Amino acid sequence: MPHTLRFINRMYNIDVVINLKKIGIVGILIFIFVFVAMCGEKTTEEITEANIKEKVVEAYENVDTYKMKTEMVMNMTGEIEGEEKTMKMTITMDSVYDLENEKQKHSSQMSMGEGAMSYTLEQEMYLVENTLYIKMLDKWYKKVLEDPPVLDQTEALREMFNASEILEMKEENLDGEDVYYISLDPTLSELAGSFAKTQGLYEELGLSQSEIDLEEIEEAIEDCEVYYWVSKKDLRIVKVLTKIDMRLEETLLEEEIKITEHMEITATLTDYNEPMSIELPEEAKYAEEWDKSPFASSQKEREEMEKEIKRIEEEIGSIGGKLRIVNITNDNDTFYIMIKNATEYMLVNDDGNEELDMDSNSKVSELQVIIKDNSGNIIVDYIIGGNGEFAIFTDGPVASNEEDQIEITVSEIDPGITYSINIKAADEETTEKYTAI
Repeated sequence: MPHTLRFINRMYNIDVVINLKKIGIVGILIFIFVFVAMCGEKTTEEITEANIKEKVVEAYENVDTYKMKTEMVMNMTGEIEGEEKTMKMTITMDSVYDLENEKQKHSSQMSMGEGAMSYTLEQEMYLVENTLYIKMLDKWYKKVLEDPPVLDQTEALREMFNASEILEMKEENLDGEDVYYISLDPTLSELAGSFAKTQGLYEELGLSQSEIDLEEIEEAIEDCEVYYWVSKKDLRIVKVLTKIDMRLEETLLEEEIKITEHMEITATLTDYNEPMSIELPEEAKYAEEWDKSPFASSQKEREEMEKEIKRIEEEIGSIGGKLRIVNITNDNDTFYIMIKNATEYMLVNDDGNEELDMDSNSKVSELQVIIKDNSGNIIVDYIIGGNGEFAIFTDGPVASNEEDQIEITVSEIDPGITYSINIKAADEETTEKYTAI
């Protein structure tokens, strides 16, 4: 049953985690780019711990093109109401940089969850001068950026190197190439600042919700290790490995939530100063404006959505309520809704009259589901078990103090649209907002 997506949603509703999420997938990868420096001509000068930082940064000045492959593996463990839940996310990204012509190309794949609860999201992105083109859900969008997110990697690397202590430096052989292996102890304030440098892009896309609190990020980082492999031949960085451990504690809907994250991010760099051809795909030339994308509109609605959730919670007492929605996900035409029943009633199928009934003597109640789209139109008003295969309990009736799933099938679910999902049973009800994937 798909606990994972809702688990992530709930964890990322925490203020601290929101700050990390909004720099999320692209942010983490750009953060990797901050660590990467490119290099130039073959060096004959003796390289030591005292001059390696400066020499690598200087070498970058002679690089116009390169390729980079990054992989991030994140293992997240969270504790909600004393129950431990885990989630694994893997992101791979192939990037091509043409610095001279101000072009970039990025192809990424994100895999989340495992087994039946897993899903994969692919994304393609081009940056041509100051215009960003993004292919999401098989459709192209574009955005003219006021400040293109091309990081000054020489400056960023110098800042990180100068603020970090070299723990170890030795000669090694990496995949047949003689390299310098360098272990760094980065300053947490510099590390948190590297995250913050990605904020501008998210503000431009309308995805940012609040100012990044560097102190909160720094406090959340428990440990970080950074390793470089630098070519002895020309001082070009060929590999970077970053390991980060984070711990977050917050209260959400009167629940104590503890989250532990371990990330390992590997960047491999190749093809320095090789000819690069970055051409915008023909279909991307007809991309729609980013403001018309469902993602932009759903983000703009988020603040109002959060206000509405608070209003509903105050009105019907869903905080700590006896009937709760704990997880939602979807496919093309079905909502999968995980509910927690603490009503002291057994939730059962409709008796055939398609009305919401309950029996206080036998402690049984039927369950009603009402779903509205983002325009307020009712697209579902079902009694579970009374509308055939369109509204069912996945595993049968739900006993009191148990969690189980219901499945609601509609004609079509639009990705990026925010739906309002309301459930009622045993004189209890609760409402959740959910943005479809």
